Amino acid sequence: FPPALTALAVFTVLAFVVHPDGLTWIMLGRLRDGIHSSLKKIAHVIIMMKDGTIILTPSEISGTIAGCFIVYTIVRSILFPKKKQKEGAAPTTPREKATRYKNKKGKKGRG
Repeated sequence: FPPALTALAVFTVLAFVVHPDGLTWIMLGRLRDGIHSSLKKIAHVIIMMKDGTIILTPSEISGTIAGCFIVYTIVRSILFPKKKQKEGAAPTTPREKATRYKNKKGKKGRG
């Protein structure tokens, strides 16, 4: 790449990271606001549970259960990733493939 183009790319990336209105700072601000509002809501629910005045609608309950399930699935996939198949072992032999699809029609009605 020409040096001028490389310098422009580096300057653009630095502007996004360093500038107060850059994309990085906007995303960090939104993340901070989201965490802050979540903590406030959790504290409010805990106070309501202490007082015994908590009232949940079915839509709130289903949303909460769905959110918990999604977070659980993401965390589980991060902590326990699927194991890759060994490189040396073939999944199926050509003979197994031929018998698996026997008597099934393919393209243009052949079979």
